Amino acid sequence: MRAGQYGAFAQSQVDQELSQVRVNCEATVRLTRLFFRTWSSAGADGCWCCVHGELSAGHYLTTYAATKAFDRFFALGLAAEVARFGVNVTALCPGPTESEFFDVARSENFMPGGSNRGEVARIGIEALARGMRTIIPYFGGRFTAMLVRFCPPA
Repeated sequence: MRAGQYGAFAQSQVDQELSQVRVNCEATVRLTRLFFRTWSSAGADGCWCCVHGELSAGHYLTTYAATKAFDRFFALGLAAEVARFGVNVTALCPGPTESEFFDVARSENFMPGGSNRGEVARIGIEALARGMRTIIPYFGGRFTAMLVRFCPPA
């Protein structure tokens, strides 16, 4: 299932909005449960990297940004819960990255392309191996993350 939506929430297709919730939230929970069952039954250490893009609410990306906020908080909460079992969880916040998202979202007015997905994956895996809870691979994203701490939502 490919999910992406760019545009005013009031004019968007509800099925497309809900598919983003299913893919970005429900699937994340379900897949994580499957992996954790395997790790706990094998008694092995494990790791999990939760990928999300938004660091703040995005107009015309309302549902997408909200689902990515879910993913981030899910990863951070999970990391705190499972650290004592030797399981690392990293929230990867890549920002705009090469993918079909921009085509699916029909976002001609939105910034297409983005960071190289191979490089983003490498950075995420390295952060996971180092036990980092959050990684923002590019300067603009780190700057935005710092800025939103001091600027309340409009």
